[in-house]
Amino acid sequence: MRLLRVGVFAAASAEANKNIQGVIKMLQGMLTNAESEAKEGAEVYDKMACSCRDNMRDYTHQFEVAQKDKDELNLLLKELKGKSADLAHDLSKHLDVFEEATAKVTAKQAEQVAAATAMGADQKAEADSAELAALKTINQPYLNSEILRLTQEIDTKEAERQMRVAKCDEMIEACDKVLGHLKGTQGKTIIDMVKSLRKQAFDKKSSIQTGENELQKQIHDAEQERNAAQTYLGISKENSAKKTAKKAKIDGEIADTKGKIADRATEIMGLKEDIADTNTKCKEAAVAWDEAKRLAEEEITALTKGIDALKTVPGAVEPPAEFLQVRQMNPFLKQKVDNAISLITTNASMSHSPVLAALALKMRMNTSVDYFKSIRQMIVDMVVRLEQEQAAETSKTDWCAKTLKELKTDKTNKHTDYDDAVTAVKTDEELIATTTQARKEKKQEKKEAEETKAELEEVLASKALLNEEIRATKKQAINGISDAITALEVAFAGEGQAARNNAASTQVKTRSNTGQTIINLLKKILGEDKDEAEIANMEVQCKDNEAYKPLKEDAPEAPCSGGYVYGDKHAPSTTYDTVKLIEETDANIVTLTTTIEGQTQVIDDTKVLLDQDTKDKEAKDGLLGTAKKSLKARQEACVNAGDSFKARKKRRQEEMAALKEALEILGSHSGNSEKGAAASFLQVRA
Repeated sequence: MRLLRVGVFAAASAEANKNIQGVIKMLQGMLTNAESEAKEGAEVYDKMACSCRDNMRDYTHQFEVAQKDKDELNLLLKELKGKSADLAHDLSKHLDVFEEATAKVTAKQAEQVAAATAMGADQKAEADSAELAALKTINQPYLNSEILRLTQEIDTKEAERQMRVAKCDEMIEACDKVLGHLKGTQGKTIIDMVKSLRKQAFDKKSSIQTGENELQKQIHDAEQERNAAQTYLGISKENSAKKTAKKAKIDGEIADTKGKIADRATEIMGLKEDIADTNTKCKEAAVAWDEAKRLAEEEITALTKGIDALKTVPGAVEPPAEFLQVRQMNPFLKQKVDNAISLITTNASMSHSPVLAALALKMRMNTSVDYFKSIRQMIVDMVVRLEQEQAAETSKTDWCAKTLKELKTDKTNKHTDYDDAVTAVKTDEELIATTTQARKEKKQEKKEAEETKAELEEVLASKALLNEEIRATKKQAINGISDAITALEVAFAGEGQAARNNAASTQVKTRSNTGQTIINLLKKILGEDKDEAEIANMEVQCKDNEAYKPLKEDAPEAPCSGGYVYGDKHAPSTTYDTVKLIEETDANIVTLTTTIEGQTQVIDDTKVLLDQDTKDKEAKDGLLGTAKKSLKARQEACVNAGDSFKARKKRRQEEMAALKEALEILGSHSGNSEKGAAASFLQVRA
């Protein structure tokens, strides 16, 4: 019965072991599929990464080429425009009206003088009289006018010559007629005189016709000048035609260059879009691959751990082979080796390492009895080589990182310095502009203040004369009115008034009343004149004083600022107010003058500073360009656009970790691995 139970238990155990072994095989199949999919995914991503790297490199290269072409085309356009302008200037010498052509040449020379002065030339060129004189040999309107003038001069002199010849002919004809009449007479003396006169006329005619006289020489000189002018005109027309054709060709090249620049700009814009699109797609692909890789690693790790855990179950792994099978391969040791090879293969797939893949292939091919020793040596050699590569690349990468950081910092600093210099120049220019405008406004204020002061002083002088006249006139009026009142009061006031009121005559009484009324009216007028005299007196004295002495006897001095008070009325001193206004205006003029001088000094100082800042900006622009070139050169030398140092370092670390882990697996059997066959033999025998 016990044997039966043992048999049943053994059968059940054997069945359970078969089930575990079946599960392990299923998991191993899943692991193989997962590793295969991970490898395929890695290959797909490698192709994608290569495509991204190639596309980015191509697009970047195309962008740099297009940008360089555009810059070169801009330089060419500038050069062509300069040539076209020079040709236009040259053509103006040939074709423009002489006065306009002369003005353009003079203006051009003035520009050259200004440019030479701005560049610090020691000598300032003046208008070249030789170049202006040369205009007369190429300017077609001038040559045409000269040819016309010389032709008219030649025609005039030729007409004069013909007229002289005609006169000589008339003289000869007249002499011939006289000789005809005298023929056969005895007047030999007269005949000789007529013959002599005819000979003189004939000789003069011959001289005129043969060109031996001054008139003929003048005609000849004028013809020479006209021929020279016609020659110059022909040459000028030929040259102007050539320059016109050349300018038309250059203008065509300018239009073509502008079209090419526009095409390059469009191409650059398209390349920027392609670079941005490629960068976005590649980043998305990298993110997707990272996620897929993470999932695959999780799956492979889970399957591997599951398989390893199931292998610890008793009976899950087939027992060692019998004695006869030991000579072929110990299955237990073979499983360990297979695990190490599988681990290296998986890491080779996950890290896309061709080095680990090659090592795994060598390990699978090396299946002789002594493979433990050779495999361990291969792994050790591979780890050492990878560590050496890692150290060498780390050293170069650290140097690149350090120098790139320094160059980027230097470029940033140079850019900041350049921006600061540009800002300083703009600040100087703005300060000069605003200060110049402010100074202009202050000068206008000063001018207006000076005009106001002049007007006030003119008014003050006029008022002073007027008030002196008024004071004198009123004094005279006061004396006259006072005398009149005194005289009238004798008759129409006091006793005189009483006597007349008691008079029997009605007319006397009427006159008495009228006289009293006149006295009262005169007293009123006297009071008004006294007030006006006091006001005029105040105005006269307040022109040069702070107080004035009233005309009224025993009256104390009064301040000009208080004016003149009479009754319930008050008359301010307009003269005093005008004097104070003039003083305030004068003080304002002094203040404005000081302000203008200060603004002028600020402008002069800022111009000096602007010159310094402009030179500083140009210098810093050069330093910035040098920094950019240095950074670009270092980037080209250090940066690998297709594969970052971080990614290479990570893969190399994964390779070394896989190799060391495989070495540990194999090392766990290092004591007896070389004697595996003997050990198995002893175990079988036992």
